[in-house]
Amino acid sequence: MRKLNTFAVFIIFVLFSIPIIIQDIKHQKIPDKYTIIGIAVLLIGCIFDIFLPFKQTLIGMLFGFSLFVLVRMATKGKLGLGDAKYAAFLGGILGLRLWLASVLIASLCGLAVCLILIIMKRMKRRSEERRVGKECRSRWSPSH
Repeated sequence: MRKLNTFAVFIIFVLFSIPIIIQDIKHQKIPDKYTIIGIAVLLIGCIFDIFLPFKQTLIGMLFGFSLFVLVRMATKGKLGLGDAKYAAFLGGILGLRLWLASVLIASLCGLAVCLILIIMKRMKRRSEERRVGKECRSRWSPSH
């Protein structure tokens, strides 16, 4: 059984994730140059026994990408393919089990933040946004 080089995994994760997060926050776009190169580095690292075994890496990548593509299709394109490629990168670096755990934890954290913001009245529910939006449109429409 191979020993996973934890420090190398951490460095690769940080080197690719920080620019991806910055680009996503600033432009709501994840450039391919980060995700594709990150995936290539992971696959090369598998060859040299630096990361997870090739099969585990590939399964994590395929599952991560596929699940996010399904979400993209279900939301009619509201989730970008850059997110799906980043999910593939994370699936490759973490493996399937840890990737699933990280998605669950991230979802629960996002839900907790949203609930806190709703309770603090700093975030509106979608139904309120739609109602307020309709009122504004009807009040300011040229027909009135």
